[in-house]
Amino acid sequence: MAKAKTYEEVIAKRKKIAKRDRRARRIQVVILSILLVFIALSTAGFAYAIYAKFTTLEEFILLYQNVPLLIITAACIVLLFLFCLIFLIYKAIKRRRKDIQVVVSQNMMQRLAFMGGNGAAHKGGQTSNAPKEEGAPEGAPLHRFKALSGFDEIHPKFEKIGMDHLKNLKNLADSFRAYAAGTLNLYYTEKDIRCFLASLACSHVVLLQGMSGTGKTSLPVAFGKWIANMTDVVPVQPTWKERSDMLGYYNEFTGTFSETPLLRALYEAGGNDQVQLIVLDEANIARIEYYFAEFLSLLELPDTKARVLQVAPSELPGDPIRLPQGSLTLPSNVWFILTANNDDSTFAISDKVYD
Repeated sequence: MAKAKTYEEVIAKRKKIAKRDRRARRIQVVILSILLVFIALSTAGFAYAIYAKFTTLEEFILLYQNVPLLIITAACIVLLFLFCLIFLIYKAIKRRRKDIQVVVSQNMMQRLAFMGGNGAAHKGGQTSNAPKEEGAPEGAPLHRFKALSGFDEIHPKFEKIGMDHLKNLKNLADSFRAYAAGTLNLYYTEKDIRCFLASLACSHVVLLQGMSGTGKTSLPVAFGKWIANMTDVVPVQPTWKERSDMLGYYNEFTGTFSETPLLRALYEAGGNDQVQLIVLDEANIARIEYYFAEFLSLLELPDTKARVLQVAPSELPGDPIRLPQGSLTLPSNVWFILTANNDDSTFAISDKVYD
């Protein structure tokens, strides 16, 4: 009950601060408008007095009969200009700080809701009182994994995909080769097709290495079309060095997770038992043993259930149903196809990757 009370106090305080800010903003707008009108009228009066009524500045000064008064008036106008400029800069800085405070407050309320504030956490279909997404229906939890949670809405349960079973491996290779040539106009030798299928049977990591333009990427893409499950192609970037480049990271300011195409492909593959190929295109444009190190270590484990990737440090309300405690189990139906070119712009592949 104490946590629920704390959560309600945070909500009430936020509403009170927002109401006070709106009132202060109206007063500031009125004051600024009056100052701007006063400056405009003063400037117009001086301009009219100098250029319209008087021929020289000396005649205008003689009108005052008081030089100190004229100096004070001019100084006041300059100070008003400086005040308006400083005021606008101050408002911009204050608005920036307020935006940051609002984001921090939202993250704090989300944690309070997860700890039990004014409702239970999102488990087993329950909802929490965490801050809602803009445009989300009432009672819906905050989704920091927007794409993965959207996939859960469409595919809430694990799906078994029926596959056509060919009689033997020869028929499998011949059928795929005929499909690639007849439908996609891709012509591979019988040996290349058999080597590719044999590699899939030996390991969940397949390395296709050779000169550019030899069909390294088109081969797994054609295989995905043949089994009616499109292959995901993820272009590797030269700056990749660690796992966050592949899986994404949590943004503390926005309260959402930056989901990469690879993370979405892995999560969607875990929703069914169909063969899924993921191509890491131009894999050796960065060091494979750096960004792909965790995957290589996990795929060496004989127990498929022990191949767990820690995507987020903890679980929060509204997280995807197949992401318990922020971890994702590598689906056993996923094969990683690494394409590598042999030229001066790429890195040499280490023995660890070959093994």
